[in-house]
Amino acid sequence: MPIILDNNEAAIRRGIKTVGVGKKGSKALSQELAREILADLKAGKVTAAAQGSFWAGLLAKGLE
Repeated sequence: MPIILDNNEAAIRRGIKTVGVGKKGSKALSQELAREILADLKAGKVTAAAQGSFWAGLLAKGLE
């Protein structure tokens, strides 16, 4: 089942959905989404739980 991202959702939530599907099912972040997430992180708009989920998803995904 494909992941459907809603642009009305917070950037971090879309990022978690993108990278947090497992090593074989995850996709790479687009530059635009990565920039949105970084801006939200810098602005303090992301909860600690969401940050942890995002970083854990990236760690589980591995480097590409």
